[in-house]
Amino acid sequence: MPVTTSTNEIRGLLSDTYDRCDSLTLRLEKFVCIESDSNKVAEIKRICKCAARKDVVRQPTACFHRIPGAQEFVMQLQSRLLVNHSGGILENTGLCLHRFFGAPMIPGSSLKGIARRVALDKVRQAKTASEKSSALHQVALAFGWADNDWQKKSDFQIVAGDDWQAVWQNCASSLLMKLNLPLPKKYEETPWKALGSSCGAVAFLPAVAECSGESNILEADLVNCHHPEYYQSTDARRSALDTENPIPNFFPAVRAGLDFVFTLAPTPGAAVRLQDIASHLKFAQDCLSCGLSEHGAGAKTNAGYGWFEENKAATDKLNEKREEERKKAEEEAARAKKKKEEAEILAKMTPEQRAVKDYVDALPANDREGNLKGKMAGIDQLPEEEQRIICRAIKWHFKEMWNKDCLEAGKAKGPDDRKFGKAYKRVEKVRQVAEKLGEVMP
Repeated sequence: MPVTTSTNEIRGLLSDTYDRCDSLTLRLEKFVCIESDSNKVAEIKRICKCAARKDVVRQPTACFHRIPGAQEFVMQLQSRLLVNHSGGILENTGLCLHRFFGAPMIPGSSLKGIARRVALDKVRQAKTASEKSSALHQVALAFGWADNDWQKKSDFQIVAGDDWQAVWQNCASSLLMKLNLPLPKKYEETPWKALGSSCGAVAFLPAVAECSGESNILEADLVNCHHPEYYQSTDARRSALDTENPIPNFFPAVRAGLDFVFTLAPTPGAAVRLQDIASHLKFAQDCLSCGLSEHGAGAKTNAGYGWFEENKAATDKLNEKREEERKKAEEEAARAKKKKEEAEILAKMTPEQRAVKDYVDALPANDREGNLKGKMAGIDQLPEEEQRIICRAIKWHFKEMWNKDCLEAGKAKGPDDRKFGKAYKRVEKVRQVAEKLGEVMP
């Protein structure tokens, strides 16, 4: 029997097989069409074909670089990726995709877990209690901790080894001192009980695939169940024989070769509490990069899925692009600030001041002083209103130019002086007009 997961009205809009639906997340999580009980490969292929259509998968708008102190790096997917594999409406067909843009993603919580595993391994590999304490101190500051991390059988106890009490005491004492937290007298022997909980200095943001200009983002994959009768049988004496027909189970996967952008940023307040925030970001990045290349991400990593390698060339290119975007954003912010300040100044101006400003702004921007000097030389021929505006413009906006002209005019032997004659004529004409209008010139 065909299986569909929507109303007749929805199928009327999107077609019976949802061919007019361009949202990958809807197709994986809401709208599914299986044409027969034993065959879902056609639906998986339709979803992969949908992902290859133009503008279905787009690059999300990047804004992480605007977070103060955020760091980004690029790693390339070396094998197919499965994240949120059990989250789809069909069994084992889910993927973590951007809800609006369709780009493959890896949640920040998953990345933090991958990096934390590597960081805790560094504590385990330390040889002495002092080295373990220092390593655990670094892990705790970068990744944070919960109350149960300082309890028996926790990760912190396992990696600290047999000397866990001494390691914890030294580590907790140093954390309290680093964070300027008090140590109540009742916790002097167990200082970790005074720590409470912390989110850590580093925030792990979702990693997003670079999909600009890419096609065939998703590929159909399969896994075979070779002993279906064995797994379905309740007979305690059952045995798995190689005489059964395998049952292929198809699912979509993110194709290998895509670049993923990983972003780490200081948590709110971390830059204030910790002066060495950059070192914590670097430590977290090293741990994450190592974890992705040595352990992988997502499901079926033991079967070779989800492995990454660093792409330094792409990282350098991305950092250059982000720097340009930062500068552009700063310039836009500066222009907006200047525009706001000018608007505030303009609102406080009198009508006379505004008329003078409009007149100055109308002068050619590349040579305002030169143009104004030409008007000064013929000011006696201009309308009275313009004469008044020019006198005020000189006093309010071109005082330095006027002082220089007055200095040169004082050196002139008369209007016919070869070197300073022009300045002499300009100054004299302006003073004569200003006296007639009642404008006091400096």
